[in-house]
Amino acid sequence: MLAFDRRAFTYEEAAIVQAKMATHLASFIPQGSFFHACYEFGCGTGLLTSQLLHRSTFENMLLNDQSPQMLHIVEQKLQAYRGDSLHQVKFVADSAENLSHPRDSFDLIASSATLQWIASPFTFLQQTLDSLRPQGILLLATFGEKNLYELRSLTQRGLSYPTLEEFKDFFSSKQYTLLHAEEELIPLFFPTMKSLFCHLQHTGVNSFPSTPEAPHPLRPQELKALATSYQALFSSPEGLSLTYHPIYLVVVKNDVPLSPEETNS
Repeated sequence: MLAFDRRAFTYEEAAIVQAKMATHLASFIPQGSFFHACYEFGCGTGLLTSQLLHRSTFENMLLNDQSPQMLHIVEQKLQAYRGDSLHQVKFVADSAENLSHPRDSFDLIASSATLQWIASPFTFLQQTLDSLRPQGILLLATFGEKNLYELRSLTQRGLSYPTLEEFKDFFSSKQYTLLHAEEELIPLFFPTMKSLFCHLQHTGVNSFPSTPEAPHPLRPQELKALATSYQALFSSPEGLSLTYHPIYLVVVKNDVPLSPEETNS
């Protein structure tokens, strides 16, 4: 949370891929759509929020992010929409994993570039989707296993990313209809390692998270060796490559009768 608070004012300038993801994800909502209640978890500075509001209107909207500073930026952005697209908006600064919602609360749940930070993404999704109404829509953009693979291959550090096939398996039950699933690779190019690291830092990303096998931060000599190897392996006429791997999913929750166990819970 602190990393994202510190980078709240540099995030959007550096978040080139995240902005592209938000625009593409929102495009799956028909222009002029109306939703009674929308929940966006991990809204950041409102890249996806703004896109949704340009395409849709909402009676109620719940916006969540761990970073109070980022939520403050979103709130400032939404001032222009309060009298037009929103009758009521609520902001919750907390980890989405800590939140619980009544069943059938929302007819749209949306999130972009957030799920990768959640330790047990499928458990979290199941719990969160319990609050989606029948025939409600999930709009989800996250990252796949090839995300930042250049750094991961050299440091053996990084987040654990589900594959597109794992998402397809998860949404293959009779409870859901997977309307759309796609993935893409987006390479960015940087003139120097310093500019590459600055890009990551300005989006609040720790590119070298600790692991049980490597609990210590990278030492100066390790960073120097990393830069040398990176330039040798991932340099091109365009610059040093850094690859992003977005995944996009559009899901409808089916109207499936509850089991006896769920009915009695």
